Parts: sequence; structure tokens; C-alpha cells
Amino acid sequence: MDSTQKKIEIIPYTATIPSIDLKKIEGHTCSQIPSFTIKNHVLEELSADYYQTKADGTPDYVEYSAEDEKNEDNQYIVDETGVKKTLPFLAYKYANNIVDITFDADKNTFTAYLNLKVCLAEMVEIATGNVVTYTDRMLDNKNFEVRAKNTTPQDQANLDKLQSQINSVLNKDGYYFSPKNCEKEGGCTCKIYFVFNMSMTQKNTVADRYIRAEINLLELSERQNTKFWAFYSVLKGEKSSPVRISVDASGTVITHGGELQKFEYHEEAINVSAHECGHLYGYPDEYFVKGGAVHTMYIDKKTLLVDVKMAEPPNDWKRDITGNLMNRASPNKLPVMPEYYLNVYKNIFEQKTKLLWEIKK
Repeated sequence: MDSTQKKIEIIPYTATIPSIDLKKIEGHTCSQIPSFTIKNHVLEELSADYYQTKADGTPDYVEYSAEDEKNEDNQYIVDETGVKKTLPFLAYKYANNIVDITFDADKNTFTAYLNLKVCLAEMVEIATGNVVTYTDRMLDNKNFEVRAKNTTPQDQANLDKLQSQINSVLNKDGYYFSPKNCEKEGGCTCKIYFVFNMSMTQKNTVADRYIRAEINLLELSERQNTKFWAFYSVLKGEKSSPVRISVDASGTVITHGGELQKFEYHEEAINVSAHECGHLYGYPDEYFVKGGAVHTMYIDKKTLLVDVKMAEPPNDWKRDITGNLMNRASPNKLPVMPEYYLNVYKNIFEQKTKLLWEIKK
């Protein structure tokens, strides 16, 4: 590193992740439900197609780029200053999130398996050959390309660690299914534990963009998505320098500092990766400003904008809520996963067993 270059601060993940051994999770049931497996189950797509929307519900136009013309559904305006702008059409509604599902009658667990093929990769600027920080605008930009890295045993160790951390974050609440109308005297003791089991297997070629369960894992990214994950999120912005007041010999008060200074942090991205994993488990975003894949129920069918006045159902996906896994991640708190996150899987279990179940923890 250049001796004049300022060292970039690393923000570590400070929340305590519970240590969870997925193999040791066991429930209990007094019923005679047989074991079953559902291979390649296509999950219901909950995310919406819509036009990018501001927090107040109005269209969110962005700076025009020639790349925008590739999306035939984008809209354009020329503003009062003569500048062309784009209203991005965000297409999130495609039903290709696939999991394997198993009910184990011996352990009384209901497991959703997600098997990811992971390429440890770099984003490279073609003209210079330099490795650069990934941004979502690079995906279809011919000036950049993704290249597989030469991996080391330490890379595999880092991958194994990330897999364990994500699984522990997703399973931290210990949710289980309990019969809804059990008539057992003394109360029901049935517990069918739900288990997220995500595995990551290295591949030595870049991820196929059309295969949902293949991802590129980078060192740094300004914004992750389901195709590009990173070990660290890059945070950039401006902030005022510290202000100091002094008085000179004549009694004049002098203010020092207060200038806008650029900053850059690298934040350990465990929660962000768990969030992206949530998408692969069929979850929508619980935010929409700047392009979140919000639930389809919040889209006005006439305008295809987010309806910001619609009341949010009390026990269902939110339009915007701080702290939840499918909102924007915080590096120092475990994300909240309300019980409605399990509804899609409870519905599958009910269809197979012909019984009604409740989600508990």
C-alpha cells in the first residue's frame, strides 16, 4: 500500500452469533407422520416487479445511462433543465428459487436445504487489469468482467466459516411447528423444528448468471445481490471533520475544522450475506427505497409504484421496517426474523400432512 494512502477502517461483526450444530437439532412428535423428501421444490415468488419509487410514493428517476436502453420497460423523461433521466423498472418476480425439503420422522425436523455453488472471484476493470470494488452497475458493463481467483486452503476455511455463520444466524430463533388443534390431555408436546441448511461448495469458474443457486463471492462490494456476495461491504460518504474553537491573542474566535471529508469503511458482511441467502429461500425485501425487492402486495396495479399508504398487515411481510433480516443489515446486531418468515414452509408442511400447524419458538 502507498505510504501516503490512508488506512481504511474495518468494522467487525460484533453481535454474538449462537453456535448451532444443525446435526443435533431434534424435535418431538406423538403423531405417525412418515418421513418425506421434496426435491427441487420451486418456491412461491413473493417479490414484485415495479417502477423504482421514492419514500413518498412518487417515481424515483435516476441519471440516464445508455445501458438503461437494454431494459425495454424503463421509462424516460427530460427534466426542466433538459437532462434526460430514467425511471428504472425493477424486475424481481421470477419463480426460480429452488430448495430441497426433508421431513425426518426420527429427528422430527423439517429442513429446507439450499445448495450453493460458490466461485471465489474478483471484479476486474478490463482496460487496466485492476481489481475493483463491485457495484451493481457493473453487472452488464462491458468495461468490467468477473474472474475466478486462484484459491488457497485459507479461502476454503473462510468459506466454511461463512457458511456456519449464516446457518447460525438463520436458525438462531429455534422455530418449530406445533399442531394447531391438538386435543391431547395436558397440552401438546409436539415440536417439529424447522432448520435452514445452506451449504456452499466451491466451483472454479464464475457463476452462471442464469442459475440462481450459483454465486460469485468477492472480497469487497458496495452493494450485494443474490449473484454477487462479499466478505466485506464498502461504505462510502462524506462527513464533517471535528470542529475545534480557539481564541487568538487579539481575542478573535477562530473555528477550525467542519469541512466535508470523504470516508470509506469496510464492514464485515455476515448479516448482508444472510440477507441475500434469505432471498434464495424465497423471501422479499422489507424495504423499497433505492430498489428493494419488496413484497408484491405493496404494488399499485395501475401505476406499478409502491403504495406507501397501504396499511401493513400485522403478521406479514413489511414494506419497510428497521432491524429485520430482509431490511438493511446492521453489523452489530443479530437480525430479527419474525414468525411470518416461516409461513411459506408451514404451508408446505400443511399440504403434505393434511394437518394445521402453528409456528412457535
